[in-house]
Amino acid sequence: MIAKVKDVVFGKAAFALSVLWITALAIVHMWPASWWMEVQSVHVADTKAGEPIRMHVQRDIHRDFSGTWGVSVRVVDAGKGYVVCSESAVSGYQKGADLPDTLTLAWWTNGQCNTLPVGVYIVQTVWQVHGNGILPAKTINATSNLFKVYS
Repeated sequence: MIAKVKDVVFGKAAFALSVLWITALAIVHMWPASWWMEVQSVHVADTKAGEPIRMHVQRDIHRDFSGTWGVSVRVVDAGKGYVVCSESAVSGYQKGADLPDTLTLAWWTNGQCNTLPVGVYIVQTVWQVHGNGILPAKTINATSNLFKVYS
């Protein structure tokens, strides 16, 4: 009789621990990337060919993290586009960090996209927040407006 009671108690405890473990894994998996950083907008100004391409980005870094960023600049031609410039790197992000007062596409791409030829473009930026501890890696995406480089 005592053995049956122990088996029932052990079985219920094992079930409860399993449910707690699965719940914890689900919460960790669903943890939002916005816990680290939120990007509200990426706006690129129309620019004359040969001049610096100015940008305005609204973002908030909520806590320090290490991440990999990647930027692709695509020319837009009849609804389809191909990459004309791209760059990526690993960076450390600090809570509350500001962007430069004069933000340019050259800065945003680490010097890879200083100017662009005449055309219509879009900038796509992806950040992968590196996982730490029990939290997995998370991805943040931002796409700019269409912008023109004119002659």
